[in-house]
Amino acid sequence: VFDSLARASTDAKSEAEAKLILDPTKIDAYWLQREISKYLQDPHESQKMAADVMKVLEDSEDRELENQLVYLLDFERFDFIRVLLKNRWKIVYCTRLAQAKNAGERKKIEEDMKKKNELNEI
Repeated sequence: VFDSLARASTDAKSEAEAKLILDPTKIDAYWLQREISKYLQDPHESQKMAADVMKVLEDSEDRELENQLVYLLDFERFDFIRVLLKNRWKIVYCTRLAQAKNAGERKKIEEDMKKKNELNEI
């Protein structure tokens, strides 16, 4: 009985964890802005917030990242913050790739991606 309860708990955790993982093919140049616009009605506000969140994702140290995202997005959006935390580098680099202006810029981004183990799947 205890084994099946423990297994069920582990399965539920794995399922919840799987829901946090983003498909990199779904992240384009405006993915972050679209997601933020679900919480902010004003398109200019959501555009500015997307830029602010992207800056935090790019520049923050790991231990400061969660606090800065909560500060920007508020604690009530913690489910979204968890998605951002789990997929940080995927969001940053897929967005950069989608925004690349030419093949040279894209190649440089791809070279940077090869240096991050978290991005091997992309």
